[in-house]
Amino acid sequence: KSPSLITALREQTTAAQHHPDAPVFHGIPVGTQTLTDLILARLTQADVPVHLSCPVSSIAPDGGGWTVTTPLGAIAADEIIFATPAHPTARLLESIAPETAGDLASVEYASAAMVSLAVSKKSLGVPLDASGFLVAQTDPLPTLTACSWASAKWAHLDDPEVAILRISAGKHGDTHALDLDDSSLVEALGVDLNTTMGITAPPIESRVTRWIDALPQYRPGHPARVAAWRAGVSDEAPGIHLAGAAYDGLGLPACIRQGRQAAADIA
Repeated sequence: KSPSLITALREQTTAAQHHPDAPVFHGIPVGTQTLTDLILARLTQADVPVHLSCPVSSIAPDGGGWTVTTPLGAIAADEIIFATPAHPTARLLESIAPETAGDLASVEYASAAMVSLAVSKKSLGVPLDASGFLVAQTDPLPTLTACSWASAKWAHLDDPEVAILRISAGKHGDTHALDLDDSSLVEALGVDLNTTMGITAPPIESRVTRWIDALPQYRPGHPARVAAWRAGVSDEAPGIHLAGAAYDGLGLPACIRQGRQAAADIA
């Protein structure tokens, strides 16, 4: 009944805040990419220029603003929001905010594989009565690091015969899981799932997605460092704003919140 997807998601969040029995998790039944596609469509309808697959090679101060150099030519900007990972941000800031750039370049990242499995509910050794589980780094399980019971979290994935599991493999400093090919990775996760959930049958279907250097690692004192980075950029390069997973949280809600804050700072 909602006029748009964005409005519907906002209403879901409001309902959850006022109704304790509302779902803890929210999702888009037709896929999260629907949200980014909708945002792109809205921007296009508003005649906002959008350049996809267009890397920025450099930025330089230009009067009271900035010149952004791309393969499509130079773009004049009054202010810039960097929503890129820490390392490309550091590269572009190196000549204009060298101290901050040096700190950003030192941010460590972990890689992970996300594996979606469809398994027969008859093969489950435990009830799907929670949202999933995490595996401690000290646990001897060789491959699996987290398992989300997607069928229990999302009503649109619930099925009387098939359970959908979304599994994380790989952790900071350990590339064992990433070094395996897809079939070997699924097989290794099957062993871990047998240990943790008693699953004995192979999956009905699997899908592997690899995220290389995608997860920034927050060390103790991270909030203070983020504050210093933003203060440094404000001093060395006024008009530059930092937002994204490297700063105030790497989940979608945290990144959306940072984007809104950066836009508010400009407005």
